[in-house]
Amino acid sequence: MNYLGEWGTQFGLIAVGFEKYGSQEELEKDAIKHLFDIYVKINKDAEANPEVKAETGKWFERMEDGDEAALTNWRVWRELSVTPAVPAKLNS
Repeated sequence: MNYLGEWGTQFGLIAVGFEKYGSQEELEKDAIKHLFDIYVKINKDAEANPEVKAETGKWFERMEDGDEAALTNWRVWRELSVTPAVPAKLNS
């Protein structure tokens, strides 16, 4: 995955993780690092607690159902994770 544009369980994990561990300030400083750190933490939580995994599925369903809050989060995280450096490196 090059950016968070793909829909799937990773979005639900990050959404639930951001609610628990996210910081707007850290997101603005270094979005990729912060989202990765959140992803790692929430994956550990999901392994230990099935309720967390169920909650991540609900987030994904919200997005599929067109929930604007869920889609807004996805759009923001996608934009923050698409850096100009990645496509530039691919074109060199």
